[in-house]
Amino acid sequence: PIFYSTLCFHAGAIYEPSDRAGLAEMVSRMLEAGTKRLTRAEIAESIEMFGGRFITDIGYYTSIIGVAILSTFARQGLQLIAELAMQPTFPEKEFEIEKSKLLSELAEKESDPHDVLSELFRRVIYGDHPLGRPHDGLKETVSQIERDDLIKFWTQFYAPNNAILVITSDLEIDEVIRMVEDTFGGWQPKPLELPQIVEPVEVDKRIVKFRKMDVNQAFIAFGHLGPKRADKDWNGLRVASYILGGSGFTSRMYKELRVKRGFAYSAYAYFVPGVKLPGFFNSGIETVRDTAFEAVKLMLQTIEEFVEHGPTVDEVELAKSYYQGSIPRMTDTYSKIGRALLDTEIYGLEDFFWLKDVEKIQQLSVDDIHKAAIQHIKPEKFRMAIVSNSDRLLKDLEKLGFTPPA
Repeated sequence: PIFYSTLCFHAGAIYEPSDRAGLAEMVSRMLEAGTKRLTRAEIAESIEMFGGRFITDIGYYTSIIGVAILSTFARQGLQLIAELAMQPTFPEKEFEIEKSKLLSELAEKESDPHDVLSELFRRVIYGDHPLGRPHDGLKETVSQIERDDLIKFWTQFYAPNNAILVITSDLEIDEVIRMVEDTFGGWQPKPLELPQIVEPVEVDKRIVKFRKMDVNQAFIAFGHLGPKRADKDWNGLRVASYILGGSGFTSRMYKELRVKRGFAYSAYAYFVPGVKLPGFFNSGIETVRDTAFEAVKLMLQTIEEFVEHGPTVDEVELAKSYYQGSIPRMTDTYSKIGRALLDTEIYGLEDFFWLKDVEKIQQLSVDDIHKAAIQHIKPEKFRMAIVSNSDRLLKDLEKLGFTPPA
């Protein structure tokens, strides 16, 4: 029997200063570095002694600290979460070690074309908006972060009135409530005002950004801003993107680009859901440089034909069958149930949305999915990111209306 609990703060990367990108990441990493009572080593020993593990996660909107532990030690697990969240000391020596480690990780990412493409794509989609930066920061911004920055960020955002506590367990609810009250009852709220983040700007034309890198193929991604997770069309878009480029060997993109033409090593399409701000549509390929332009043309043509004509009945039935089997697996463990409960709050979804999503998807018609695609996939607004060892593709892309941003 497992006790799974996460404490989630609205303390993600969108709230950090642009010249300190990576600050939220550093704060999250340093929570386990020491408290008023325990050193890093003692924290690690404590969780191991109870047969548990820590859970940490940091993104653009939220920061999470939690535990998965045997139910017998649920109270001790909650107390550890509380201590890490409420009493971190951010030791100077540990801070320097963690900062150096993060800088090394960021340097390593610069040698991975997938990471480089992901960063460039976010920049082309969101521009200078906070969502356009990597949530773990940039070398030039992380290098400027000081210990005092961590203390200031933690003081501002790590408060009970800025948190969501999620617990999944086999324990009785009354017992859990008592433990929560005993552990967190004395935690005082703070005056809190989250910074107002402006909406990212949509661009009504095709643009392209290029990054030169010593690789033997072209890594290409394109898309545009997309809907929030709570959008009424979300399930229709899940089905549409699954058919278009999310179903592996059976997707239209894979069949057209890989099977029929041999143009691409991989081809994909999916939507990343927005939370408080828009998400994005992402479609991409990895292809030989010499056939990159033909591959891009065919990719665009495949998307445009899908938007114009919609899916077939057989494609929709295959997608429905997939989601009927896969969505229930979203909640087949305590940790997955906990994540689903947290998503309910973060995305503003209805209770037990994962069960209702299955029903909603089964009720979708071919026309419903087609209308969702027309509404939310706009090829004329695609923004493209390319990582390759040659920029000669850029000249060809001008024929398709893709030009560098002004």
